[in-house]
Amino acid sequence: FAPLWQRYTPPLMAELYILRGEISKAEEQLSQGEEIEVEMNVLFTYFYLRMKSRLALEHKHYDEALTLVQEMLSMIHTSGTLYFLEDLYFYGQVLRAMGRDDESYQAMITARDKAKEQGSKWTLWRILVAISEIEHQRGNTEEADRRLTEARNNLAYIADHISDPELRSTFLEQPEVRMVNETLKQ
Repeated sequence: FAPLWQRYTPPLMAELYILRGEISKAEEQLSQGEEIEVEMNVLFTYFYLRMKSRLALEHKHYDEALTLVQEMLSMIHTSGTLYFLEDLYFYGQVLRAMGRDDESYQAMITARDKAKEQGSKWTLWRILVAISEIEHQRGNTEEADRRLTEARNNLAYIADHISDPELRSTFLEQPEVRMVNETLKQ
């Protein structure tokens, strides 16, 4: 049983390194599991595609990132695996990085609707920030402000439900969380 779950380690460690901005360490972790990728089931393959797509975006290899995220989303739909909201959000981010803002916006709207439907405040706040940025870029400042306020409300809800003061403080001090809260204070 343990060797089966050890297959998750490289992509999960890669994700942690990506979150810390340590891209070379993420690549090193992901390469450790490449020899078993072809024999993996859908869920294991999903995690590898997820990290490969994120690394491709980090390196500004947009076409590769798009191909990988599309493959991943297709796999999720056809396998019956839980639909990962963060992946639809990431899909929108890749499209936006490619300058395909209209498609990005549509992906974000779909992700927002699914996040609301599932009650996923964690993913929802990030989606709302992305929608706000696109609306601002389009010159729709009132709509952008509404989405940013909605994102802030989701962040406040999350923070209010973290009972450990140290963890709550750590959450609120994350750069992306601070950015949303500070933007609204201006």
